[in-house]
Amino acid sequence: MAKATCPLCFSLLTRWRPGRELKYMTRFNTELWELAEKHFNSAELLQMRLVVDSKPLNFDDFVDFDATLGGACMSNVTGPHGSGRYDLSDREVFRPLQYCAMYFNREQDMAEVEFFARNVVQMSGLHIESLLNRVGGFVGFTLGRALRDWRIRRRIDRVTWTHIDKFRGIYNAAKHAVDHDKDTHLFSVEDSVLAYFVSRSLGEVLYPLAGMQTSFAK
Repeated sequence: MAKATCPLCFSLLTRWRPGRELKYMTRFNTELWELAEKHFNSAELLQMRLVVDSKPLNFDDFVDFDATLGGACMSNVTGPHGSGRYDLSDREVFRPLQYCAMYFNREQDMAEVEFFARNVVQMSGLHIESLLNRVGGFVGFTLGRALRDWRIRRRIDRVTWTHIDKFRGIYNAAKHAVDHDKDTHLFSVEDSVLAYFVSRSLGEVLYPLAGMQTSFAK
């Protein structure tokens, strides 16, 4: 699952550059880049940086890169007429990815994406939460409760469990935290893109354990 990236490469990817204002460094940005580094190789991380550096977000470039990663993604979970390309029994797993696509694609004004960044992070977390419920045979467990259950600990490797647990704090903030400064956003567009990609990668690990009827095999 994890793809090694040298610390120097990661530093070069995430450090400040002219034109990138530090005031947009949000509470969870560093954690999200650290998780991304665990799941993507150097070339993928560089491409990810190009995607998030586009202001406003270029949805077409984003979707094109998303598709190159393989697996379930925004361009293949939904058909051309808006219907889901998955078995009905897998709806709770893939529907959150459809919502991510909807929040990212603000056709009238892509600058609006920043107002939906929190929603994207929440849907990215729900994708993982739904998968854990499938893996453990639960109904309606929160992500945290599912992670603590012995049936999940027995089936998921320690590294994946640790990464999901780190993502859990970000997901919970998207659901509950409202303590950020007035007239600011808790999550940036960059955060939402990273959360989506991390969720996708974690999902690829969990799909084989979840008894899925749908396959978006790489």
